[in-house]
Amino acid sequence: MNTNEDPEKQLKISDAHKLSKNIRQKELSLALDESQQQEQEKEHENQELQRQKDILDKKYVTEEEIRPIPKKAIFTVIMLFIVGITLISIAGSDIGGEGVTHGTMDLSFVIMGSLLLIPAVFYGIKLIQVALSKDEHERQEILSEFPMEYDDY
Repeated sequence: MNTNEDPEKQLKISDAHKLSKNIRQKELSLALDESQQQEQEKEHENQELQRQKDILDKKYVTEEEIRPIPKKAIFTVIMLFIVGITLISIAGSDIGGEGVTHGTMDLSFVIMGSLLLIPAVFYGIKLIQVALSKDEHERQEILSEFPMEYDDY
């Protein structure tokens, strides 16, 4: 009986060793899979962060890359504002004198001054929007609303 028990015990022991080796190998492979998964997740996160950074770099340009506001537009807005205020001031003062045409002259100065002030205020607000914009595309879009060509900046 000893000989019969020994081979059975040996088979059971060898089977137990094989099972324990298989379990260890599976545990090792699972641990490797988890570490590989973590590495892949970290790599994916890094790629996502880089993609977001690239998007931000394309969307927002640095101050050196943003072109300055055209001087022609600034000059035009200032002149429209000054002339409009001057015409309204002349209409309000007694420079024209007394006479039949004095009332119509005052009214015409007020109308002309108002017609000059309206675009001056509108384009002045647009220039402020251009100055505050951080995106070059937005800046060019606003500047395209101005009715003039910009050769020099």
